[in-house]
Amino acid sequence: MPIALDPEQTFEVPPAEERKPDGPVFVFRYLTARAWLAAAQFGDDRETLNNLTTAQIVGRLCETIVDGQRLVTWRNVRDEDGADIPFDPDGLSDVLTVAELWDLYYAARRGSVLGPEAKKDSGSPSPSDGADSATAPAGAGTAPTDRPRPSPPSSSVPPAEASAATPAEESGSSGSSAARSST
Repeated sequence: MPIALDPEQTFEVPPAEERKPDGPVFVFRYLTARAWLAAAQFGDDRETLNNLTTAQIVGRLCETIVDGQRLVTWRNVRDEDGADIPFDPDGLSDVLTVAELWDLYYAARRGSVLGPEAKKDSGSPSPSDGADSATAPAGAGTAPTDRPRPSPPSSSVPPAEASAATPAEESGSSGSSAARSST
């Protein structure tokens, strides 16, 4: 089953190696290429963003994170008294700042682009177990399809700080992390 269609396949923002031991974790499902492009369009459409009010931007941002980027749950999100806040997709704007929402949007956007190492660990079966593979003729070189795939260009996923007209920049934020919220 393709990883984006398998409901068991998820990724976490921030990744385990980048978060505090008890820091907040946001869990997303992988996106198909079409769904990824649709979610990415929101952050890339500067003209539309420039014509929206801050309230409209926050609403669309939350909608894109929850529905477009398929946020499925969160862990370790706590209130000011340290009590766990139960997952509520409609409450995302109640637990994160505007800058943290943008950070989460861009982190989920990057995380859904599945790299070779992540795919190996995904649990998706190989398309072939190699048992009935054809044997290459003697003297045959490596087929071009055996070359590693290049990573997507980093320009397709601009950092949150590079986004024009984001509420985070308007407020003077310098890219706070979603992982710093509610801890």
